[in-house]
Amino acid sequence: MKGRAGRIVAEALERGAAHHRAGRWADAARAYAEVLAAEPDHLDALALIAGVLLRLDRPGPALQAADRALALDPGHAVAALTRGRALVALGRPAEAIAAFDVALAARPGFPEASLGRARACVAAGRPAEALPALRVAAERDPRARWDLGVAELEAGDPTAAAASWQLALAAGVGDPVALGRLLLRTAPPDAAGIPAIRRAAELGVPGAWATLADTVLRFPDAADRDTLLALLARDDIDAQRIEPAVRRRLGPDLEIGRAHV
Repeated sequence: MKGRAGRIVAEALERGAAHHRAGRWADAARAYAEVLAAEPDHLDALALIAGVLLRLDRPGPALQAADRALALDPGHAVAALTRGRALVALGRPAEAIAAFDVALAARPGFPEASLGRARACVAAGRPAEALPALRVAAERDPRARWDLGVAELEAGDPTAAAASWQLALAAGVGDPVALGRLLLRTAPPDAAGIPAIRRAAELGVPGAWATLADTVLRFPDAADRDTLLALLARDDIDAQRIEPAVRRRLGPDLEIGRAHV
């Protein structure tokens, strides 16, 4: 495309890229749409708008745009990645696996595609297949550590899942209530487990205080003195239920601690 029309396309593409980098997804989508209005088969604009539409929680249109890009270039790694993510969002993880395979064939070692494929495998009921990729991803991304725990749990290893989730929560990722419930089925929590659940409770996460109480009841030695006293001071926790465990743990320190709560 030449002349004035070409300049309009180039300017719109540049504007879209600037919005994209800044996370202004709706503005980026409008700019890429301008490009496509002038040049419907613009490969880069199709691949880019697909990713932006997914960010805007519009997986259906994102899938359509990704498919148009792949029709033009069947080995386009980014379009294949977005196709896979859109299919997962639409509840079609088995189809998504094939899309992620296309992305990985086009760009071997593509970390986003590898993680996406692993998540799709878990969602499709194939958790064991996801474990190797998730272990690699977890070394560089705490979010993948939580995904690893999900896969381990689905693969029948709740103890490994609890360990992975505690590491994820120590990095601020994941669901502390889910961790607490899992800990009730497995071994005692490590140093990160109960503090993570308590932080969630103090932030108002629904059910976190009750989960913390249940966890402390099973593993009183894993909780510090302040956590035990904080539980006893809660109006929404049955103190009579947990006080015997706390008394065994704190002994004479219980009444001293209460006086300072």
